[in-house]
Amino acid sequence: MEVRLYSNICVIGLGSLGGYIAKNLSELDTTKNLLLIDYDTVEQENIKNSIYSQRDIGKLKTEAILQKIDSSSQVHCINKKYIEGTTKIPKSDLTIDCRDFTYERKNLIDTRLSMSYRNLIIDCRKNVKYVKQHEGKYIERLSKTDLKVAALNATILVGNGIIRELINKQIVQEIPIDYISEKTKNSAKNIEEDIIYDHNSFEGKLLNLHNNYSSIIDLNKSNDLTICVGSKTSPYLTKTISKNNFNSINDIISNFSSLMKNLPFPFNYYIISLNKYDNVFYVELLPETGSA
Repeated sequence: MEVRLYSNICVIGLGSLGGYIAKNLSELDTTKNLLLIDYDTVEQENIKNSIYSQRDIGKLKTEAILQKIDSSSQVHCINKKYIEGTTKIPKSDLTIDCRDFTYERKNLIDTRLSMSYRNLIIDCRKNVKYVKQHEGKYIERLSKTDLKVAALNATILVGNGIIRELINKQIVQEIPIDYISEKTKNSAKNIEEDIIYDHNSFEGKLLNLHNNYSSIIDLNKSNDLTICVGSKTSPYLTKTISKNNFNSINDIISNFSSLMKNLPFPFNYYIISLNKYDNVFYVELLPETGSA
């Protein structure tokens, strides 16, 4: 397997996830030049889930992040909105996109990093096309700690060069951010075990379906289940499944996909979460959250 270390890196989008990743990458010994691209300013709503603080409000994100970086790397900033196929930037060894909306990716971008509930999604496919572009949505459970751990996971893969394997195979990979797993540390050896191939189907959208479908079937044998697209406290849509209606993984996919089809905008991936509140059983389908 090719292991390639990166000296020239570009990060597009310095919001919640992108800000932490930019700082981490600037501290890698292998990073010699770091190009940061963002056109936005820091607002009050950014403070809760980002690297920025109250004193950064009103500043350009590029300006604020420079004040947080202390490294030997050469850091350059472009204060403009990046538009695929239009914005001209110097060629880098690795270009990472952390913006909080979908897009039609061009060849210049190597990977898109985003959060889906408590999982880091690394999307290394090329020329991805979406029916409709849309902004990512924030999930209330994400904290600064979640984002820091996710950024550290991503930095590990960049620092040891293993992200090149994902890029070469155009892979979509999910990494849990509850801890720095041994699989992540030893990803050179275990890369195939963690890979999730996107087949552009509803089953492919449900990232942890195979870890949860048997539990859902068992739970439904004696209980009604309320399905929520989004968290229970603020769902996009809900549906109640009477007991004994889930008998196979195909039953689950069929019911979940019917809800997903009714959303006003598509999400790329969902994480399944099983919960119980006041003796009612819920299955939450938590959509991807952009970079947040």
